[in-house]
Amino acid sequence: MKGRKIQLPPAPGSETLEQENARLRKELELAKLRIEGLEIMIDIAENELKIPIRKKSGAKQ
Repeated sequence: MKGRKIQLPPAPGSETLEQENARLRKELELAKLRIEGLEIMIDIAENELKIPIRKKSGAKQ
């Protein structure tokens, strides 16, 4: 018996955890793409309209 490993069946719900993990990864990727798109839109608007849109770091509140 020494050195033998007992293989347990997958825990109930482990398949749903994998599905949830895949869903959350997809949502994260979409959120990152959305943020990148918004950053590009802000850059273009700042360049074309010549107005600052982003808050300057270190500004007083």
